[in-house]
Formats: sequence, structure tokens, C-alpha cells
Amino acid sequence: MKIADSFRWNIIHALAAPFLRRKLKNPNFSIIGNDCNVQSLYHRFGLEYSTPTIGLFIFSDEYPHFLENLKYYLGLSLVFVDESKHKCANRHRREIGYYPIAALDDVEVHFLHYRNEVEVQEKWTRRKARVNYKNLFLLFCESDEEPFKEEYLSRYLRLPYPKLFFSKGHRDLSPEVVHLGGDGYWLGDIRVWLRLAERCVDFVQWLNRESDFRRETLCGKLENSHARA
Repeated sequence: MKIADSFRWNIIHALAAPFLRRKLKNPNFSIIGNDCNVQSLYHRFGLEYSTPTIGLFIFSDEYPHFLENLKYYLGLSLVFVDESKHKCANRHRREIGYYPIAALDDVEVHFLHYRNEVEVQEKWTRRKARVNYKNLFLLFCESDEEPFKEEYLSRYLRLPYPKLFFSKGHRDLSPEVVHLGGDGYWLGDIRVWLRLAERCVDFVQWLNRESDFRRETLCGKLENSHARA
């Protein structure tokens, strides 16, 4: 990581977090996500994790179903498995090293940033107990692990919660669909994702359930700069 990025992430964000928290009129929320980017928002506000979806990912074909039946899945016990049903995940584990995978019925949870099953069990159990089902927010980031089908997005957009979808390409479907530009070069880096996402979304207004959360001008400049590159 560049020194400037590290300074921004560890020092500037820590200093800014109390001021951002004061702007929140709706502080007792839970954000559910399909990848590690949820963690960056809690970091940005300096808040305790009130979601179990930290440091992990869920495949795009399973994530809408997980959300549609969230209480059911979070009520289940984790069942750890030796291999994934997704071939690309097994290949990824061979390349980067072991990480735990657990099944919640037919949904797999890939604990990419955990050392062992004991750590997973302890943190998952503690954090899911904090979920505020009455004040849920959703994140869905398009990934490149498997081909993405538009039906996943259609199902996601029908869910009755404030939500954002971060897209690799242009999709003029809804204000909740955000194109970050660059054809997904931000995938896998929560610091880059947050920097770009904050140019497109005012997360304070979004978490305050205000309709005017899009920063269209800044996001437009971002997309145009990538188009010229």
C-alpha cells in the first residue's frame, strides 16, 4: 500500500470518524454485504461491527437468495466444508492458501480473511447477535469470480431495504446502481473501493435514509476520467 493511502486510511479516517458519526441521525444500523467492502464503511465511521458479513464473500448467484431469507440463514449454525461447490473458489484457495468455508444450508460463506474455524465461529456468532433487522442496509458489489447474471441484480433491487449496487459497467436502472468506472479495477481493494464510492455516494445521507444521496457531478467526473484513460 502506498504511504499516502495508508496515512489516509489509518490517520485521516480515524480523525474524521467522530465528525461523521455526529452527522448520523440513524446510527443503529446494520449493513449486510457480499464482500469485504462493508468493513470499510464501519471503519470510515469508527463503528462497532453490527453485521457478520465482515472479511468474507458470498458468491453473486447465492447472495440474493441469502438476503431474501436473511433471518433464516443467520439463524443457522455454520457447517464448515472442505471444498467449495464453486470450482473457481477451490482454485483460488490452492493459489493463495487455505481459508475457511462454511455452509448455511445452500449458501456458502467464504471467510477469506480468517485464519481458522475457531476464529470464524467466535466472530460470526458475536457479530450476528448485533444485527438490527429493523434498520438494515444492503451492499452488493459486482465481482469477477463467475459470470454475473442480470437476474441477480433484478432480485436484489426488489428487496425492501435501502440498498446500493456497485457495478463494473453502466446500468441505468436505478439511483441505487452505481458505476465506479474502470471496469472493476477496484475489485479486491477496500481502500480504493471506498475512495471511489465516496465520490459517487454520500454515505451519511444514505444511512440517514435521505433520498438525495448520489453525488452525480463527482461520479460523472470519475467515469469520464476513466473513459479518457
